[in-house]
Amino acid sequence: MTPPGHVFLIYFENGKWRWFENAWSTYKGIHSYATREDLIEAIKYRFIVQNNILEQELDNLKVDTFPKYPSHFSYEQMEDYDNNKIK
Repeated sequence: MTPPGHVFLIYFENGKWRWFENAWSTYKGIHSYATREDLIEAIKYRFIVQNNILEQELDNLKVDTFPKYPSHFSYEQMEDYDNNKIK
């Protein structure tokens, strides 16, 4: 069984951290936070609640950061992208 997962886009604009959500229908839109940490914690909390993650499972929750991909990349090219270079 594949564990639940989600990829989301965050960015900094006009002094605020923003979360742009398109796929998670409950939270579709742009959400603003004062700090990056507040943004990450808000998303983690929502993910935990929606997926009924138990306290003993929290150690398995992982937040990764991906590199900024060039805008012209396809999904397949993103998989080969590493350290700002094509392999």
